[in-house]
Amino acid sequence: GNFPAAWMKPETTDPARYGEIDIVEGCGDLKVAQQTLHNHLSVVLKKKYGQNAFRKELKMDKWHIYSVVWTPTRITFLIDNKETGTYNKATDKSILQQGQWTFDRPFYLILNQSVGNGLYPCMMPQMDETYETQVDWVRVYQQVDPTGIGQTTTSAFDFYVGKNHVRLVAPEKQWVTICSAQGQVMYHKELQGNETVTLPHGVYVINKQKVVIP
Repeated sequence: GNFPAAWMKPETTDPARYGEIDIVEGCGDLKVAQQTLHNHLSVVLKKKYGQNAFRKELKMDKWHIYSVVWTPTRITFLIDNKETGTYNKATDKSILQQGQWTFDRPFYLILNQSVGNGLYPCMMPQMDETYETQVDWVRVYQQVDPTGIGQTTTSAFDFYVGKNHVRLVAPEKQWVTICSAQGQVMYHKELQGNETVTLPHGVYVINKQKVVIP
């Protein structure tokens, strides 16, 4: 009957634009994790547009990483860094007008421990049991200017790439941002002078310029 969840709701309630992002829900004795998107079209109008729920069999007594990558046009779910499903924004204006994409506003995060209500056989509450869900960490990353690759900056700034590092040179005080190819911010500060930043091998964006760290 265990029914824990990590999910998100809009910061501002709008009865005409229902939205909910279920990063993960535990499903009792089924030993599966479910990740679901609920919008106005599916919840209020009871209409379906594409697959919005994704299930994966898991050993729920083990540690797992549950993730969601949220862009202006799609939401992708992952478990243990492997994609489990993607839901796309419709291109049909009539579908959008019915509330298919209500994920264009700020949401807040909820972590809760609950117990099934008996609606399904696997969700029967057992009153003599103690239910517990352990959370090790929660992290939120925001992609910085993901469309800026290939553009050049106007301020005087240079960098020199070496093995597992980059040397930043900023004659004038300015903000320098280094992001991974996945959008994770690795470095962000106001710099004047020189600084060496250690980075693992990979592809990065430094102030809108794509670079490879050997």
